[in-house]
Amino acid sequence: MAGFKHVLPPRGIAAGLVLILAMAGGVAFGAAQIPTSTSITFINRDIGVDRTDYFAGQILSPKSRCVVGRKVRLFRPVGGPDPRIGSGRSKRSGLWTIGKEDPHFGFYYVKVFRKRVTVGGRTRFCKGARSGNLPVEPN
Repeated sequence: MAGFKHVLPPRGIAAGLVLILAMAGGVAFGAAQIPTSTSITFINRDIGVDRTDYFAGQILSPKSRCVVGRKVRLFRPVGGPDPRIGSGRSKRSGLWTIGKEDPHFGFYYVKVFRKRVTVGGRTRFCKGARSGNLPVEPN
């Protein structure tokens, strides 16, 4: 191998490996992001036998795989890290509910984190989504 020369300097090799690994993982270049959104509402059930209040909403996306079975997490914004109040899963229609008996008044929101799916033999990512802040009034 006399006369063999490095095409890339050592730091170029490291940068090249990072680029190749990122592309292979589908995290960076080429992995399509499928749009996703979610809504939130509060249903106050202080009347009747079942008095559990609940939060409800729907996940929307042009791909059905991005709607079904998504984990939905309910948060309450506070100063500092927002505590998770509850969680649930979306149904085939994208509808979800999270029961919460007598939640504190204030604001709440939900998050749906990104989801990896295979569409036509290719890896895609359903985007994550965050609802707006929903005010909950005292009973």
